[in-house]
Amino acid sequence: MIIPLLNGMAHYDILDKEFGKEKVFGGTAYISTAMNNYGSIQQITSRASIKFGPRTQKNINIAYDFYEICKETEFECDFSDYIELDLWRKYVLIGATAASTVLFQRPLGKISATTYGKSLIIEIHEECRNIVLSKGYDIGIEANNYNLKLITDKGSLLKASMLRDFESGKKTECEHILGYLIELAKSNNVKCDLIKAAHTRIQVGL
Repeated sequence: MIIPLLNGMAHYDILDKEFGKEKVFGGTAYISTAMNNYGSIQQITSRASIKFGPRTQKNINIAYDFYEICKETEFECDFSDYIELDLWRKYVLIGATAASTVLFQRPLGKISATTYGKSLIIEIHEECRNIVLSKGYDIGIEANNYNLKLITDKGSLLKASMLRDFESGKKTECEHILGYLIELAKSNNVKCDLIKAAHTRIQVGL
């Protein structure tokens, strides 16, 4: 069994083709990290948890067994019966955060504090949400409101790891996160001009 904890969704297409969907559980990590100048990964916030679950009814007993093992560890672990929806919900948040902070190269709070910044962040989030909706997943009003409260907080210092990597001259997740969103938008005829602008900002370089 495989439980990927990568951001985004593009890797599931590859893993499903290689191993079969029933062997690839859904998994997501909730932890904020960054690589320092010495190449070591540092945890930025205290939260460290994972959420996982089967994406089909096959091998569900294995998923439950693994969950029981995780209960004995020091990190928080949640089992989800709706893991694919959870993955798409997180993708909307990550996509909106990445596109917003990359496009303006500032933390979310500084962007929201400008005359038009908050409305632009909301528009970017709506683009991400509509793309995911075109795939058949509605993130719901609760997740939508949570996301908007988080990403439009004028006091927020949050910057996407994509921006930190970009500004440090490191390889980014641009294609994996923004590029895949754009591919989905094209396939389903969804508007995503602001996401394209953020993608272009990465391609242009510093």
